[in-house]
Amino acid sequence: MGSGSKGAPDWALEPAAAWGYLVVAVVLASTPAAALILVLLVLATVFTYLDRSAHGFPAFWWTVGVFVFGPLAYLAFVYKRPRGPVIYSPEAAVSQQARLVRGLPPQAPEPTPVSGAASADWYPDPKGEARLRYWDGAAWTDRTEL
Repeated sequence: MGSGSKGAPDWALEPAAAWGYLVVAVVLASTPAAALILVLLVLATVFTYLDRSAHGFPAFWWTVGVFVFGPLAYLAFVYKRPRGPVIYSPEAAVSQQARLVRGLPPQAPEPTPVSGAASADWYPDPKGEARLRYWDGAAWTDRTEL
């Protein structure tokens, strides 16, 4: 997820940024500019919400936690969030697409090894970036159809 996508910027979700937020918040707390911590708090809350929403996860509890507990919750969030991309099997992609068509939110993905049972073909895009994405029998390709 880069800065051009719907999610939070990549740099904001790195452990170094979370530790930096904690250090800056502690330093600001001991100065007359302590009110600036609120700006950092709102940014961390927004980044948490954007990241959870971009991955199709429920965003409410992490967002509230980061807002209430500040830098410590954001640090926990950064370390607990999924690191790699989630890969759906073609069958799961069809299920997710059906949920989206009915207006339901996507289910939280359960990363499982993709079985070789599905043949190479066009399936609903598990990433939601296009209508269809090509499954080559082993992995999703970059080929999409709008």
